[in-house]
This record gives sequence, C-alpha cells and structure tokens, in this order.
Amino acid sequence: MMPPFQQRAVTVKGLAVPVIVLCGPSGVGKSLLALKIAQILLRGESAPNVLLIDGDMHSCGLTLEIEGVANIRCGHLHDVIVGHQPTVGPADLTSIHPKPRKWDSLPGEGRLFFLPSRHREATAPWDDLGQMDRGLLQRLLHEAIGYAANRVAANCIVVDTTSIPEPCSAALISLSDLVFLVGSELKPRVVIDRHRRELQTLGAPLKDWQVEIIYNQCDPIGDEPWLRPTDCFIIPRFGRVNKDKPEMDAEALADAMELDRLLIAILTHVFRQRDLRFDFPWHACLPVEWREPAKQAGNMPPPFHRLCPRCDAQWMFVGLLAVAGLIWAFFFSQACATLKAPAVLAPASIGLVALFYAAPHILRGIMDFRTSLALRACSKKEDCSWILSRLRMKPMQLQRTPQEKKRKILDLRLQSLRRAFANLPQSASGPHGAPEKE
Repeated sequence: MMPPFQQRAVTVKGLAVPVIVLCGPSGVGKSLLALKIAQILLRGESAPNVLLIDGDMHSCGLTLEIEGVANIRCGHLHDVIVGHQPTVGPADLTSIHPKPRKWDSLPGEGRLFFLPSRHREATAPWDDLGQMDRGLLQRLLHEAIGYAANRVAANCIVVDTTSIPEPCSAALISLSDLVFLVGSELKPRVVIDRHRRELQTLGAPLKDWQVEIIYNQCDPIGDEPWLRPTDCFIIPRFGRVNKDKPEMDAEALADAMELDRLLIAILTHVFRQRDLRFDFPWHACLPVEWREPAKQAGNMPPPFHRLCPRCDAQWMFVGLLAVAGLIWAFFFSQACATLKAPAVLAPASIGLVALFYAAPHILRGIMDFRTSLALRACSKKEDCSWILSRLRMKPMQLQRTPQEKKRKILDLRLQSLRRAFANLPQSASGPHGAPEKE
C-alpha cells in the first residue's frame, strides 16, 4: 500500500475553491452526473463560474459526450501528464453555438468551462502514469487545475474520474474537498467499498468527512427519497430524463425537474455540512425558458389585472358576439313576443353558434388566469411543488385514466403553464418594460 498523497488546495486569486470529485465503478453514470452537477451549480445565487474536468483518460466519457455535439479547441489533461505542460486552457461551453438545449443557461447565471481528458487519436498514458513519480504527478495536476481555474476565475471545480483505480484518480482526490462515490443497484455497497479500498492503496486520502455515497438510478428507500438511513444519498430512476428532444412532453419535463430538484437538495445538504456557501434560488430546477420569467415574477408583484391572459382579437369578438346574442334572446324575448319569431331566434342562434366556437378559448383563458395566479403564489412561497404536481397525475388518477386521455390532459396542463410563464414577464413590467409600482 502506497503512502497517501498530501492534501492540497486549489486556489483562485489566493482563495481556496471547492473541488468536487466523482469516483466509482463503470456503468453507474458518473460522467452524466458530473455534467449535471456542474450545470446546476451555474444556477446558484452568486452565479458562479464552474470548471468541469474530465479526468477519465481511459474511456473519455465526458470528452466524447461534449465533443459529439460541439467543436471545442483547448488543451487536454493528457498534455499535462505526457507533455508536462501545466498551462492548459479550458473551453467555454457557455459560448458554444449552436448550443444543445440541455446546456442552455441564462445571461445572469454562471459560465461553464471544460477541460477534456485527451485527444481522440491519443492513447491512454498508462505507461507514463506507471513510471511517473507520484509527487510530480500531483504537482502537475495541481498546477494545471490551478492555472485553468485562475484563467477562467472559477468558483467551483467538478472532476470526473475513470472507473479503473489508477494513480491519476488518487492524485485528483488529494486536491478535492468533496468526493462522491457513485454506485447503483447493479453496483451495490460492496462494489463501492472495494473501489474505495483500491483507491486508498494508490494513496487516495479518502477520509470519512470528505466522502459522500450516491446510489444512482435506484428505487427510493425510506421516508425521504434522497437520503437513506445510513446517510447515503439515492437518486431514483427517471426513465425519460435523458431523452433529448426539441420539446419535451409533460412527463419528461417533470422527470428532469425532479432530478434537478433532488441534486440541488443533495448539494445544499453537503455544502452546509462543510460550511460552503452555495445557495440556490427556488426556480433553479425549472427549465431555462421558465427560470427568467419566474425570477422576474418574484422581484415585483404585478397588478392583479395584468395577470389576465392575452386573448386573440378574433376570439374576443366572437365571445362578445355570443354574449350579446344570448343577452338579446333572454331579456328581449318577452318584449319581442308580438314580433315574428325570427326577430328573437336569429340573434339567439347566432349567439349559440358563436358561443360554441368561443367556449374552448374562453375556458382556456380562465385556465391560464388560474395558472398565472398559482405561479404568483409559487414565486411568493418560493416553492415549485405545484408546478410539478401539474405535470404529473395522482396515483389514483393514473389507475382510472386511459393512457391517451392522460397524455391529452397533461399536454393541456403543460401548454397552459407555458402560456402562463410567457405572460409573467409582461405582467411583471409596465408598458415600457420597467417594473410597475404598487
């Protein structure tokens, strides 16, 4: 067993920044989890810049994932180990165009930077790692990560490691403040403990206060779905989260929001235990197109009448025509008794036909108005539970509702939410875009 690496901190402008390292066996979703954690950290109250590092020079999971959708040009961690070049600059994923939907972020949020593992043509540097002095390896990684973090003014660093215990992962752990050991139902606690012991034999200083265990894609256990009685976090299965579609349906959107909400709860919990200040707004788990309206709605309570949905002029005219026809038939039927029947029946018929066509739009307007009021209540309570409840159906309703009808109901709710969120920026501002005064 090798002696443990000496713990070293990564500093930016003289201040230590938190480093999160994800370790674990293969097939547990470390790479996707690292990317998700980095994206969520961007939404913090202080809009932190996040440096994401792919330390997996064996399978290059994160590097292949990102290079598959974006053409990035920057240094690689492979250059640090093989070429002894600690001055490598990361790529700015926030400025990539066209940007994948799942990487979207708001202008007021932090920026995401990425340092890939190695080039596609380069081979994994196992021989170099086996022959390199352990002190030199740690120094090169410490200088490289410190240089990249200072270059982009990073406030937090997230590192993905290889599934094979090797010296580079052990050295990266020695630079960390928090280590997530990731497992799954197929890779239970015994596999995680064996992976931990193998890393410790390579010198990884895995202390108890430093390590948190996450079971990814498992069924909930206990009263709290994200915390086991043994203080191990659990992320349940979300079968529709990774379906990358141009526009997600209600169930996929609810799954994505649940996953983000769960990770925010886990990160908040572990950060507070370590006296790290990373606070998240209530709308951090919402999709990007809803976060900005939710943020604006919480800043300035709008007047009541400005929450009314914007209706098309033609349907407003049809609705008024329907109301006028019915009023004529009801109030003037006695007065027009001496007249011919068409004098009463014609306006009434026109009103009924107009009401038949206008009724769905009137009902939609009422539904949108109620949704807008509920969103205002969510922003005041700083809780998105109601939004999630609109995107899902209760268990009893699921048993009684056919699949096709369930899909239509959830689709109507989702469309109402989208219209209500689109209405929030207008309702929270005055006629010239400035917030209205109460």
